[in-house]
Amino acid sequence: MSRVTALVLVRDDATLLPGCVASVRGVVDDVVVVDNGSRDGSSAVAQQLGCTVVDVPDRPLDRARDHVLGQLSGDWVLVIDADERLTTGSAALLRPTLDAAEPMTLGMTVCRLDHVGDGRWAEPHLLRLVRASPDLRYEPTPVHASLYPAVVRAGGRVLPSPVMLHHLDGLLTGRARPKRRRYARLLEQDIARGRRDPAVFLRLSLELAGAGLHDRARAACQVAHGGVALRARARDDAALAALRMRAEVTAGQLRLARRDRSGDTALLRAARRAVDDPATRALPGYAGLLTTAARAAVRAGDRSAALELTIHSLAAFERSPAAHLNAATLLRGSDDAAAAVHRRRAQELNDQLVAPRPAGRGAGTGGVHAVQDALVQGAARWSAEDVDGRRPGEDGR
Repeated sequence: MSRVTALVLVRDDATLLPGCVASVRGVVDDVVVVDNGSRDGSSAVAQQLGCTVVDVPDRPLDRARDHVLGQLSGDWVLVIDADERLTTGSAALLRPTLDAAEPMTLGMTVCRLDHVGDGRWAEPHLLRLVRASPDLRYEPTPVHASLYPAVVRAGGRVLPSPVMLHHLDGLLTGRARPKRRRYARLLEQDIARGRRDPAVFLRLSLELAGAGLHDRARAACQVAHGGVALRARARDDAALAALRMRAEVTAGQLRLARRDRSGDTALLRAARRAVDDPATRALPGYAGLLTTAARAAVRAGDRSAALELTIHSLAAFERSPAAHLNAATLLRGSDDAAAAVHRRRAQELNDQLVAPRPAGRGAGTGGVHAVQDALVQGAARWSAEDVDGRRPGEDGR
């Protein structure tokens, strides 16, 4: 049986950490908390929860996590943040999935439900399960670094897993914009030290957009696109395919952030190219792109394209309740039997999305519990808006 370690990076996350640990308790063998310079007693809370604590205050974010990653023993590592929760349905799936992995499967993606309020979420697929190995290290960038290039260099594969996480960040009042600005500063410092990787400029553009700095975000994205074009002249491989897809999706997201609906067109174009490209279909972000593009097709009034992309998305990741609900809504009236099957599956999957709440003293504040309660209530209403603009249930069904 595989031995699994949960690796949690914290920085002033004392109120969020207990819920994270509660969600993996009994699922993983141990929890290692990397404290990245907290001043709110996060280390003490982690120790009270029975976690192993490693203090790495002098390295930014993912570099701090990377410092510990290569030292972990065991078979697999689940990378999870303090503002994330393992869903209850994933608890029974995690270890059998890892036990069944072939030797050259060095990493597996998880589906993260990025909650934005009102019961809605995005569904990025992230490489968060990796084999414990000193050879798998993050990219040398301080924010949103990835292990995917290291897996590719090692000749390994990254496969999808059925594991899902809740991400609370978007529900925490007053937290998101300062965090985006701090991340943007770290990336700008990295660039000032000479980093010219297009991926860094893409990350910077998204952080700037999240901070409301849209002109600077657009400029950073343009630099990234220029770098992608230069690389395409030199080589064409899986890493370039991933970079190209991210560049196209980022451009579409930035337009939508400015309420420019041509962003929907950009997302649809990226999705159609991805469906036709075997290299892109193998990338961690493929299923999430299709779900996002299906929503774009709905907004553009193209129900046929929306249904096609939703079906492709379910083929890549069947456990998405949002995708099943979208399929049910899009099929309503043309194939009611199939619509009913998708709606039942959406409800079945939705029932597995509850995140455990910590119990006892030191388990966190009422404010965090209120967020978790809102999260569960939102999940109970599913995640997607009806394609006709109504919330599920508003039409009396």
